[in-house]
Parts: sequence; C-alpha cells; structure tokens
Amino acid sequence: MKVSRLFSCLSILFLIASPPVAAAGGRQMAAPRGGPGACGRAAVAGAVRSPSRLHLCRRVRLGEALAAAGSLSRRAEGVVQVLHADGSYDTYRLKDLRREKGGAIPHLLDGDIVSVR
Repeated sequence: MKVSRLFSCLSILFLIASPPVAAAGGRQMAAPRGGPGACGRAAVAGAVRSPSRLHLCRRVRLGEALAAAGSLSRRAEGVVQVLHADGSYDTYRLKDLRREKGGAIPHLLDGDIVSVR
C-alpha cells in the first residue's frame, strides 16, 4: 500500500472517530436526509489544508465542502473521490468541475466521505 493511500485511509478513520464539529468557524454545512431539522455528517480528507468533519444542515455542493476544508493543499493532484454511505463512489477531476455551471456539480449527502488526491 502506498504511503499516500495509507495516510488518506488513516485520515478518514481519524475523522470518522472524532467528535463532530462544524467546519469553517462554526458554519454548518450540507444535505441531510430526513426532512426539515435533520442534520447529517460528511468528511473531507486527503490533500486539503484542513481535513474536516462537516455538519450537514443544508444542501452543500462539493466545492463548498472543499472550501470549508481550507481548499486544496499543494500536493493535490486534482482528483476527488466521493465515497457514499451505501458503498458506491464517484470520481471527479477538479478541472472538469471548475468548468461546470451549477447543476452538474454534485451535492454531498449524509455519510459522504470526500477524499482529495
């Protein structure tokens, strides 16, 4: 297993085991399931400046979650994977996301883990 992959896995485990915190100075982020008043959680790890757990109390796009985690670090290769609670995942290239206008940029769901490479 590559060192960077191991680090990403350990970062994700740390984020999952940590108590929940609101990202970016107390702002609550997100896209809960379960109707009004329901909040979910998501995590952002990997090549970001400040890996974070996010409270999801409103719909949040992937770009907002990355910004809440302090944006990308210098070691970011430009690939983002979103692992969903059901075990499925989506892979995005950042340069493609930057070209999109609104609709095609995904929202996070409760339980999503965002891994930046």
